[in-house]
Amino acid sequence: GVLGSFGAVNNGTTMEKHPDLGYAFSGLRLPFINKCDALVKELHPAMGHHRLISWDLAIDSEEDAVLIEANLALGDSDITQTVSGPLFGKYTERILKEVYGNN
Repeated sequence: GVLGSFGAVNNGTTMEKHPDLGYAFSGLRLPFINKCDALVKELHPAMGHHRLISWDLAIDSEEDAVLIEANLALGDSDITQTVSGPLFGKYTERILKEVYGNN
């Protein structure tokens, strides 16, 4: 529920502050992260055999998490890895097998 010290955009550029609003990312709390986590856990079983999903969520005016879209092609996971480090860590082999099969 707390942001790291920088964000990244599609071209790999990193920044420490929001480009339009100017607030610093470092230490910024995300007060609704638990609601987002709960919504993903509720929705994920409905996706059948899709195990790796990038969820786009928002918080509405009543402070509830709402689904915007679900991306099945690892939507921009490269940016997540730029900011947070390797996505899979000790599960890399298992995830690659899930995505690519035994090829």
